[in-house]
Amino acid sequence: MDSEAAYQFSLILTEYLSKLKHRPRHLVAFVNPHSGKGVSKYRRLFFTCSSLNNLILGKGSSVYEKKVLPLFEEANINVKTIYTTCANHARDYISEQSLDDYDGLVSVGGDGMFSELCHGLLLKTAKQAKLDMNDPNVNLMRPNLRIGVIPAGSTDAIVFGTTGYNDPITSALQIIVGESVLIDIATVHNEHGFVRLMATMFSYGFFGNIIQQSDNWRLFGPLRYDLAGFCQFLLNSSYHTELIITQPPEKCNSKILINNIDRYLFGNSVKRQDPLCKQDGEKSPDNQTINDVQSPLSRQIKREGQYRTINCLNMPCRCEKSKYGMSPSVHIGDGSFDVVLVKSSWRLDFFRFLHHVAKDGRTIDDLSNVERYRATEVIIRPTINRRNRLGNWACDGELITANEVRIRAHSQVLNLFASGIRLDQIKKINEEVSK
Repeated sequence: MDSEAAYQFSLILTEYLSKLKHRPRHLVAFVNPHSGKGVSKYRRLFFTCSSLNNLILGKGSSVYEKKVLPLFEEANINVKTIYTTCANHARDYISEQSLDDYDGLVSVGGDGMFSELCHGLLLKTAKQAKLDMNDPNVNLMRPNLRIGVIPAGSTDAIVFGTTGYNDPITSALQIIVGESVLIDIATVHNEHGFVRLMATMFSYGFFGNIIQQSDNWRLFGPLRYDLAGFCQFLLNSSYHTELIITQPPEKCNSKILINNIDRYLFGNSVKRQDPLCKQDGEKSPDNQTINDVQSPLSRQIKREGQYRTINCLNMPCRCEKSKYGMSPSVHIGDGSFDVVLVKSSWRLDFFRFLHHVAKDGRTIDDLSNVERYRATEVIIRPTINRRNRLGNWACDGELITANEVRIRAHSQVLNLFASGIRLDQIKKINEEVSK
């Protein structure tokens, strides 16, 4: 393409962008310069004080400066860039500073950076509305601002679950044109009150134990997760636990959705009449309380037994090590999440579960030691006595302290700059990666 043709093409694109009503003009971007590197906080502290700091920088800075920022500038978007220097830097900034001059926030990093923006924005909105977050029945309010996510981390489950690709340019373009998808967020309460918000995955047992053990091996970088996973696999620990699961109406039942998985859609394009599964044209007004719909068809079930791991998934949790994620059929905006229970069994049976999650999470329901339920709320209550020790809890990769937890879904309370995805799109992506 010669320079004249390129210039004309640029004019056409600029004219097209100017006609888009919902695209952002002013953004604030939070960049984690160490994302995707897996550097321990001790090594980072040492190198921050030395001239070798640039040698351990992750891919966050380079992805943003080389691929994303030039696109924003070409699209005439004004961006304030903040490079985070410590944990909760972004969360504290959002909580303390006025955001009235911005159309949205951008997370450049991994799922941890997105979690900071998610907590900062939703908790700020709750504080302004004088909501009591320690009340387990609190109904979250949707913020006015959208969040864009530029993948630059190790797993990037949020981007995989909302765009279908782990590609910074794709995500940047969806921000530029003002794509929008509403996603669910779940509140997590323990016996004392509010603990965290769940965007992707909550775990008790095996995966929580991995997080706890890997924290002691930070010097090994990302390898610590594999080492901790191997140790936990050999230990083969299980925990006696009682669960009370509140299920949504039957039409949103996970088994029905899995049976029709080839036609199942992710995102807000699902055409349903159920109030838990609103379409784009039925979105609740911005900045209002999103009340969970209690259908007369909802029911509570109780489960009790020995479990290797208990997992609650708000997203499929696709990543490079799991083609479809642990819960491919979970909907990201219908006010429900998946509860996956893995019963105590021989190591070979648990290995089969891990293998299915890695290769094709759609098939884990075929395993005799796995149960999956679609839920709007779940109470997880381990049995604690001298003979039964407590496992570890982890929410979106962060350890929490609790004797029991209550997890409750809030429908479409967070708006992202993303398009949503279809399952057939995931199949096509996996086929391209396999070539």
